[in-house]
Amino acid sequence: MLTVQKQQYQEWMGKFSFTHNITIEPSASHPLSFDELCQRLRKVLFDVNHKHLKSQKGYRLFMKWKPEDKFWIMGFQEGAVKGDKHQLHYHLLLHSPKNHSVKIWN
Repeated sequence: MLTVQKQQYQEWMGKFSFTHNITIEPSASHPLSFDELCQRLRKVLFDVNHKHLKSQKGYRLFMKWKPEDKFWIMGFQEGAVKGDKHQLHYHLLLHSPKNHSVKIWN
């Protein structure tokens, strides 16, 4: 059953092109909760979509666009399981629309 789910998930992920891989590793002295991370990423994604898609007609409605036409992030949490020696961290994949090239440091 898990093998079938994994294959279906991989097929679905293959439909999208991810342009950047981001790893977030909070320090032990400054932990980052999942809710806080989600709120920060929502703000970042809103700003990126607003900045890079506003030149297109109907940019104010970019939240209702198809996933392939806007920027979005898929994330995975890893570590911090009881008995796990790894610290909690997150792996993120950024999807960029095909008609936009964004330099990560701009």
